[in-house]
Amino acid sequence: SVVIFIFIMKTLTAYPPIRLLATRNMPAPALTAVRLSCTLAHVGEFGFVLAARGSSLGVLSRHVYLLLIGVNSVSLCLTPWMFWVLNYVLSDEAVPLGAARGARRRP
Repeated sequence: SVVIFIFIMKTLTAYPPIRLLATRNMPAPALTAVRLSCTLAHVGEFGFVLAARGSSLGVLSRHVYLLLIGVNSVSLCLTPWMFWVLNYVLSDEAVPLGAARGARRRP
């Protein structure tokens, strides 16, 4: 439940600035902002470094440190599947996946 909470909060926090930066030249700026905010929502490897440093400085208790390490590990393991679900749920017609990579679509 902590992983889901962090994912939702980071997605909601990242969406407004990304939506403002999305240009009107994009086929679907809102959909692009949703994709990018979901992509940025996972907890990265730097979370391990921050948790270890906070624990060594005495800022984090042992319980909070272990919770952060667990959340970070689960987040890293679920990220590939989250990308797959995101591509499955969001329409590929509005923003073709190949268009982001510069690939050409076959007729």
